[in-house]
Amino acid sequence: MLIRFAVDNFLSFKEVTEFSMIAGKVTRHASHCVKSNQHKILRGGFIFGANASGKTNLLKAISFAKTIVTQGLDSVSFDQKYFKIDSLNKRKPGVFQFDICINDNCYYSYGFAVSYEKGSVVSEWLYQLNNKIQNSEDFCIFERSFNEKRKTFDIISSLEFQDYNQTERFKIYLEDARNLKMSKTLFLKDIVKRSPASVKEYQPFIDVFH
Repeated sequence: MLIRFAVDNFLSFKEVTEFSMIAGKVTRHASHCVKSNQHKILRGGFIFGANASGKTNLLKAISFAKTIVTQGLDSVSFDQKYFKIDSLNKRKPGVFQFDICINDNCYYSYGFAVSYEKGSVVSEWLYQLNNKIQNSEDFCIFERSFNEKRKTFDIISSLEFQDYNQTERFKIYLEDARNLKMSKTLFLKDIVKRSPASVKEYQPFIDVFH
């Protein structure tokens, strides 16, 4: 279930713009909402506004990000996708983030930033969002960012595996993800492709990807 989508520096969106399915405080149409944990989520949403106000571009942003996730960076064109009114935005990354709910009780935030000039990944992250324990931080499944000085990726993860062999396997995945060759590949897609589906620690990657 989509909870929120946010985009920055894409077509007509110069600043961060978001579409949220979290219900407001109005209670007149309770049947239009479903309860998920302590949140009320809208069953459906509408995008409306004047002509040339960005409705179509929001859908294009979602489609653009989805295609990158499912098919790869080589499957999209990066030409003229930045906010063109300011030419400096060509040098700034385009940022896309999905907040989703899976199985009514697991919340994840997945996103990535891409360089329009190089057609490559600048950063990528996946967090399991905390919704139960107060004062508890969100869980970092992974986060990676390009280190311009070293020309490699820095990557961190709080995942712990019960099986030693899987721990060692994941270390190899992380090491591979640091390589400059991974600048054209999302770590999420790479893990789903390479990891054994029977290992429960990989389930968040699989669920979020699908």
